[in-house]
Amino acid sequence: MRLWKNRNKRPLQTSLAFDFFRFLLIVVFIACCAYMFIQLDISNQLKEYQLADPDLEVEASV
Repeated sequence: MRLWKNRNKRPLQTSLAFDFFRFLLIVVFIACCAYMFIQLDISNQLKEYQLADPDLEVEASV
């Protein structure tokens, strides 16, 4: 009877571990997407600032 209980316990633990790793994978994916979105937003703002101020481009090229 004890062997049967141990067998039932084992897949549940591995299932919980897989669920936890899947949750971590989703969290990391969302964090990477947010980071990329923020980086693109910052780079777009910098480009708009350079286009709005032509003196900045002249100083950068000299």
